[in-house]
Amino acid sequence: MNDEQDRAAARAERRARMERLLENYTNLDIDEKSELIRWLRREATALDIALLSSIDPIREGYRAFRAEHIDRFSWRDIIRISILLSLIGAFVAAIFR
Repeated sequence: MNDEQDRAAARAERRARMERLLENYTNLDIDEKSELIRWLRREATALDIALLSSIDPIREGYRAFRAEHIDRFSWRDIIRISILLSLIGAFVAAIFR
């Protein structure tokens, strides 16, 4: 039980750090933006994200950050989509030969 409480406290502390970063979003350096991106993509749960997005003082910073860094397609995404569409096209072509 103690380990579970420790993990919950560590997660809450980490989320509080992300809240502080989002409050000051326009003045973040590259490392801090990378930290936010990594946390949102790999560590944050749906609950963490919901809690962040519901806090009034950071809501605008959170929305701006997501629009600029999270919700955009990356080159990696575009390449994956292109490969998938190519495979689907090849499969359809093979079926209708």
